[in-house]
Amino acid sequence: ANASRTRRRVELDSEIKELRDQAQRNLVDFVDNELDLGFTFAETAKIESTMGNGEHFEISREHARQALKSFHRYKDRITGPRTRRGFQQRADELEKFISSLMSEN
Repeated sequence: ANASRTRRRVELDSEIKELRDQAQRNLVDFVDNELDLGFTFAETAKIESTMGNGEHFEISREHARQALKSFHRYKDRITGPRTRRGFQQRADELEKFISSLMSEN
């Protein structure tokens, strides 16, 4: 009875680890996509600004800000230090990009 209980416990631990690993991969993919979207929206805002479309500029810039906020909301849940640092560098670049848009208008 003890051997089967121990074996089941090992199986559960393995399943839990796999679920945590999958959740981490999903989180990394999500944060990566959010930062990509942030840059896309910031670039769109820049284009809208040069075209004189103030309303579309504001909307795109706000979407870029929201993507950056999303990163900050989830960054501490990323367990890989190297991955977190890479995302932080991209987020810093995005923040500078968004700031440069604000100074243009």
